[in-house]
Amino acid sequence: MTDPPLARLTACGDVEEANAAIGAAISTNSMEAEHDTLLGTVQRDLLDLAADLADPRSTRLNPAAHRRLDSARQQYAPSAPAPPGSHVLAGGNEAAGLLRLARAVTRRAERSVRILAATEPERVPPSAAAYLSALAALLSAVALRVDREDPGNLAMGACGDRPPRARPA
Repeated sequence: MTDPPLARLTACGDVEEANAAIGAAISTNSMEAEHDTLLGTVQRDLLDLAADLADPRSTRLNPAAHRRLDSARQQYAPSAPAPPGSHVLAGGNEAAGLLRLARAVTRRAERSVRILAATEPERVPPSAAAYLSALAALLSAVALRVDREDPGNLAMGACGDRPPRARPA
């Protein structure tokens, strides 16, 4: 069994780390303004979620946050699946790479919140893990959009393919 204070501290820290990773992506100043605005709103939601986890009497993250997140997920969902073999390699665009990192950290935060909820179910907002799960999906979609908007992005034929590099003379 997990120690409740440690589980709470871990969950709060993981949510704060997800927030910081999103902030790192925003700080690149390389995304469209609409992405920055959306992610700034998400950061405020994560601050509310961290406060709710730190103090179980707090209820700062409200249902409107979930509705905004669901709306954004629908907006950012790809209109069509990517064709087979058209992989996007992480790291081609700095902001997109950081958003993928933020997604991974968000998934870890979700796992930490689920562990905390299993330890103290009556003291964890039931929607906390669901919000983080939805956020991870959104971050993936935003990263893909940022990659596709990058004029320097080259479509790869298959995972591991790289454009040829000029050889020094």
